[in-house]
Amino acid sequence: MNVLITGLNSYLAGNLSEELNNNDDKVTLCSVRNGIDDIELDNIDVVVHCAAIVHNKKASTELYKQVNVDLTVSLAKKAKENGCKGFCFISSMAVFGKTENITRHTRPTPVSEYAKSKLAAERQLLKLASTDFFISIVRPPMIYGRNCPGNYGILSDIVQKSPFFPDSENCKSFIYIDNLTSHILQVIHASKTIVTHPTDEKNVSVFDFAREIALCHGKKLFQAKIIGALLKNIKFSVINKAFGNAYYNDDIATRIKKVSFTDAVKLTENVIV
Repeated sequence: MNVLITGLNSYLAGNLSEELNNNDDKVTLCSVRNGIDDIELDNIDVVVHCAAIVHNKKASTELYKQVNVDLTVSLAKKAKENGCKGFCFISSMAVFGKTENITRHTRPTPVSEYAKSKLAAERQLLKLASTDFFISIVRPPMIYGRNCPGNYGILSDIVQKSPFFPDSENCKSFIYIDNLTSHILQVIHASKTIVTHPTDEKNVSVFDFAREIALCHGKKLFQAKIIGALLKNIKFSVINKAFGNAYYNDDIATRIKKVSFTDAVKLTENVIV
């Protein structure tokens, strides 16, 4: 299969390219920073759209719309007009906003401009689906893996420096990068219109995550339950995001078991498995 992946320098795009190449797919990586006019889609079977503006405080609502919605839909239309078989859109769990337990009955209620733009793009893309052009939408939770961007590095540093860690007894969904790329490979080869919610093999608490990191470094981590309980009830978005609940229920989740949770943390921490 010939696959074009947008997001030339993105963490996901680079890892997905490696996954597809290992599957003997032919991959083209491209940037959409200068628009889509120069993007060649001849002989491309599927476009996987990873490029997006993500949680940029300086970005306006209009810029989110232009890049995450308008450009996305224009690229999908171009793919359809050029005879591509389908378009895979990398969305986000963020479309569910502050919902804690996400089930198949949960309606998206995005809060951030990023999440609102993702949902708006999803809705317009699904209108393009037809018998000869599939639209697949993937809504991953927080992605982690070796050299990943985001907050994982901060968590790892805290765990390595402190013998204690707050335990709010929360429940969260995460996905290891190799599990996500494996899922996307399966989705595009299935070639059907679908919305998926991939996660690791199980939901875990942030303390579970921290404990696995500690074990990688030969440390024992002690639970700070009182602090965890206090943090869970603080009405502050950053704290709530870290120590509150946000997980896919079994009735909606696609559990990816290619790499176990324990091995995924070891690989992320560069411990030989």
